[in-house]
Amino acid sequence: MQNIIVIKYGGSAFVNEINSIIDDIVALYKSEFKVVLVHGGGKDISEALAKEGIESRFINGLRVSDKKSMEVIDLVLTGKINKNLSFLLSLQGVNALGLSGKDSLLLKASPLDLDTLGHVGKLESINTTMLLSLLDSKFLPVISPIGVDNKGNIYNINADHVALGVACYLKASKLIFLSDIDGVLKDRLDPSTRVSKLSKAEALSFIESGVINGGMIPKVTCALEGVESGIKEVVILNANRPNVLKGFLLEGLDLGTRFYK
Repeated sequence: MQNIIVIKYGGSAFVNEINSIIDDIVALYKSEFKVVLVHGGGKDISEALAKEGIESRFINGLRVSDKKSMEVIDLVLTGKINKNLSFLLSLQGVNALGLSGKDSLLLKASPLDLDTLGHVGKLESINTTMLLSLLDSKFLPVISPIGVDNKGNIYNINADHVALGVACYLKASKLIFLSDIDGVLKDRLDPSTRVSKLSKAEALSFIESGVINGGMIPKVTCALEGVESGIKEVVILNANRPNVLKGFLLEGLDLGTRFYK
């Protein structure tokens, strides 16, 4: 099995821009790993929509995305964040290539609920041939979670789900979700309550009791789907901890919350 690692970076992890994630990804790229980076960007999208006079509306945590909103969302995700990340990596000697689902139909999607959510997409398939070809050629794909269908419609897909899909399709050995906390905490305000390992039964119990709540629920759900799909190691890490990726992957430190079957 190829040593492929998929990293999801974005959303709350972007809050602190003074972190070492880019340096860590460079170190991983220069080691034995083949890295794929999937990013989000909810905060930047909300700010851009507000400037255009468009109200951000959410249903069950998903951003309602009509055609006018999608123009802004695509511009922010693909035109701004995606290119900035690939540029920062390229400056440090990485062959980073910014992509969206529109490139070679990388992310095929269908509407999740067109009447209620608009152009919010459900991931249907991934162009694995292209990604594997890039990885074999020592490129690092940086993926914006914009999906497309055969009719040319574009969709805003949850970046956690894109990362999960990419990891499953590529049969990745590791899937990492970067957040702004140290993983699953029994008390969100107390980092010492971090749960280092979590089974499916334990995770579902934590969701039912409210220990896992809000935006952590979809991450945990994706993590559980990942281990059920055969990904050997799925973990949630704090992007704002110095060199968290290097510490976890290259030094074997006990960081974040790991999920097991």
